[in-house]
Amino acid sequence: MSLPPKSEKSVSGDDDSTYRLSSASPLAPDGIQPPPPVHGPSPKRIGRSRPVRGGGTMGFNFLVFVTSVCVMMLELTASRLIAKHVGSSLYTWTSVIGVVLAGITVGNWLGGWLADRYDRRRALAWMYLVGSLSCASVLWLDQLVGTMPRPDALSWPQWIVTLVGTIFFLPALAMGTVSPLVASMALENNSRTGSTVGNVYAWGALGSIAGTFLTGFYLVDIWGTRAIVGMTAGILGVLAVFVASHRLIFRTAVIVGWMQLLGWTILAATVTGDALASVGISIGELAAATQSGSAAATVRSRSFHFCHSLGEKLHELGLLLHLRDDSLNQYQDESHYSDIAVQNSVVDGRQLKALRLDKLIHSYYDPSNPTFLHYEYERVYAGVTKVVAKSTPVDPITISLQGLSVLKVTADDLPDGVTLTESGQSLSIEHPTTELLTQLLSLSPVSEYWAAVDQLYRATSRDDFGGFSAVDLAALPDGVSIPAELSKVVRHDETIAVLIAYRRLTVGDRDQLIETSPSAGWYRDIVGARQRLGTSTACFYGGGGFIFPRWFLQQFPASPRIDVAELDPAVYQAVKSELGYTDEIAERISTSLNDARNFVDDRLRGNAEMLRQNRPAVTYDFIYADAFNDFSIPFHLTTREFLQKTCDLLSERGVFQANIIDMYPRTEIPGGFIGRAEVEFGGRLPQGLVSAEVRREKNVDANRRYAPLQVMELLTNRYRLSVNRPIASWEEQGLVDVTWPSVAPAAAYDVTKGVAPEIDVKVEREAWNEAIASLARASRKKQSYAGVIPPSLELTEGTLLKWKAAKAPYQFVEAYRQGESTYLLGFRGRLSSVMAKELINLDPTNQPWVDAVTAAAKRSQLKRAGAFLGRYVATAARVFPNIYLFSTSHGEPGAGRDTFVMVCSRRPYDLAAIRETGEWDGVPFASLETLPDTKEPQLRGQMSSILELADGQILTDDFAPVDNLLAPVFETQE
Repeated sequence: MSLPPKSEKSVSGDDDSTYRLSSASPLAPDGIQPPPPVHGPSPKRIGRSRPVRGGGTMGFNFLVFVTSVCVMMLELTASRLIAKHVGSSLYTWTSVIGVVLAGITVGNWLGGWLADRYDRRRALAWMYLVGSLSCASVLWLDQLVGTMPRPDALSWPQWIVTLVGTIFFLPALAMGTVSPLVASMALENNSRTGSTVGNVYAWGALGSIAGTFLTGFYLVDIWGTRAIVGMTAGILGVLAVFVASHRLIFRTAVIVGWMQLLGWTILAATVTGDALASVGISIGELAAATQSGSAAATVRSRSFHFCHSLGEKLHELGLLLHLRDDSLNQYQDESHYSDIAVQNSVVDGRQLKALRLDKLIHSYYDPSNPTFLHYEYERVYAGVTKVVAKSTPVDPITISLQGLSVLKVTADDLPDGVTLTESGQSLSIEHPTTELLTQLLSLSPVSEYWAAVDQLYRATSRDDFGGFSAVDLAALPDGVSIPAELSKVVRHDETIAVLIAYRRLTVGDRDQLIETSPSAGWYRDIVGARQRLGTSTACFYGGGGFIFPRWFLQQFPASPRIDVAELDPAVYQAVKSELGYTDEIAERISTSLNDARNFVDDRLRGNAEMLRQNRPAVTYDFIYADAFNDFSIPFHLTTREFLQKTCDLLSERGVFQANIIDMYPRTEIPGGFIGRAEVEFGGRLPQGLVSAEVRREKNVDANRRYAPLQVMELLTNRYRLSVNRPIASWEEQGLVDVTWPSVAPAAAYDVTKGVAPEIDVKVEREAWNEAIASLARASRKKQSYAGVIPPSLELTEGTLLKWKAAKAPYQFVEAYRQGESTYLLGFRGRLSSVMAKELINLDPTNQPWVDAVTAAAKRSQLKRAGAFLGRYVATAARVFPNIYLFSTSHGEPGAGRDTFVMVCSRRPYDLAAIRETGEWDGVPFASLETLPDTKEPQLRGQMSSILELADGQILTDDFAPVDNLLAPVFETQE
């Protein structure tokens, strides 16, 4: 950008038109001619003064107002866009606000500098154009930063600031130049300095307020972030044209060149086939207004198909230009809270639908099995739920055999747990379960038909039902026939042995097919008995894909109350639209579109009113917290005050379960790397690996990009690769991604044969990759503990290359067996001085052991990881008398990022029985139990070490720095 400087004449005021708005300018009031310039210093004024020129300041106020609206539109949009890459946390908002303010600050300075040196009106037009260009670049940069790995040198907060700055600093800077430029122009047009500057500031603040509410309450939900960015760029482009009213070339270039390019860019970045098809419907209706009959229908159809096709082409163009990442024919929505997508996915051979909110997948939905639990923490939830439900006494059930068409039932026909009464006319179940009742259905000779009908009903209810479904059924049982009114919908094909449906089956269709079969009374009796079982109540903080609420409904079909507090209405709509959440299920599960804390407060107020009316309060047997993820933790759901309210909503046997994503740190002793490692490689060296000539018996440093590798030639095409320090993971990847010589055959020395056989590049590359992997592993091998481990810890019989925990009560001490008699020591959590002294006393004369424990106690206090885990558990311990902690690592928790499940209850439970449920094979690794007739809780497993991580602090409404506590977890994410 090149702007001519002012001449001395214009600076002195002789040519006022250079920098003052003329009467023809759209910024000046109509009919008001500016007075001639006043030469010399302005006379001193006392008291209230009248302006020398007319009050033509509204145009300036308008510019500042609209620019401030654009600034806030960009700032609020920035927080939503960046959340797709780094989540929505305190760090995200801090970075967005800080970067935008920094850009405005630099822009204010630059605007003042430009106002003193250049034609202000021309400078303002250029700044608006730069702002429009930089805003449009956000659409590309947003996609670019999503592919950038975080450098090891940058902490997580620094990385967020870097990403936000890369995308949004320049647009904020460009818009920041507007205020000083406009203010200086307004001062030239009005002698009332104070009121003029005050008006400019006031209109700027008013624009910020308007932009904040407009964007936050309406635009994000209606248009989405990409459209808002495009609209902001378009507004700034229009302002550039507006300000440059007399510069024909500039205006023509902006209108004809940039604005048209921007328009197509916005369409490619935002439009979908369905969205444009809706526009096509409206256009078709207008065009068909003058038509009638088939001609009108043809016009509407052509308009619809043309717009739908155009929308898809623009969508494809946006993907090609990397302006967007939403695939064609993928459900996409954006709400006040999340960027929402439902996409097809294959996991472990299963065809699933994935619900993605921002950058994280929150739920996997299996259309063939809607209650399939994909995540480990959900399976822990399920196992704990079954253990608690089984521990609650259930009244015995008696089922009459009259509905069964089988004439004789003997005890041998019955599953364990079911007995035949003395009269032989009924069955008695002392401890009824859903599994037992399901087994009893098989007593009927038509049970396979019932199962096929139910399976066919579920198959036709799937989202991907294409108008035809078939399930295996060898033959129709005796006495079974398809009702005449359903014969065109359902039929049995004996040739291929399937039961077929040609349209979606309703609940009524399913029931009619079963009711017209023999022994239908037995089916009704079993279903009725099953309905009497499921009486547990549940509440969910967060619905996600509503997978687990559906699982709970299946387990407890007669549950009188299942409540879900889901914050985002758009997520609920996506689940209903894409994840098979039928109206029938929605009627059984009550969903409140509300924040979980507000829901709890409303429920407690309702309970207080019900108690005043001598009515029983609403309580829950199970409460599940599923509103947490590793990038966004709603801190107000973690505090002591909220946990107390949750406890107040639990029944006497109630259980609260919450998932926690954090790290349980391990302090390793000695902890250092051996570093020095070497391997041999047979083959040619990759291109560009070294610059100097490789010699025998002398190490040569690899090029800088491949540091810290050194190379020594042993024989022709055989080398020794060595390093003197550990190879970082990104350095290892760089060595794997080397370039190979283009000549395919190569001579590699074979030590065993003493010859140089021909090998191809693929084999050569595989050999190189294996050598680099071996070198990296060896370089990262850690130093071994040089002493003897106290025998009382029982750690020396550990499995090779695996951590093993010591026996109780020292489970927080671990050993990693590196060789036959070499070990690493590990101490979990924070090792207190009390526990360190106790460990030392196990073998006080063993100096290496004493030194190791002393070093571990000091170093563990410096660990930052695990603080949220420790404080959340410590907070829950202030409320609940019993707490059990699971790791989803199928055993002892690892030292890296892990998902934990915290189970809190009023009464103690034997959760080791979770293995018997078939849902989960692990047991709690830490627990706090208050047994009957005792006041002090007993700490088992690693609970004392977990509580040490809290540093004696808990989370309260006044102090819950959750995002700061989780910073070490954030830093492990890419």
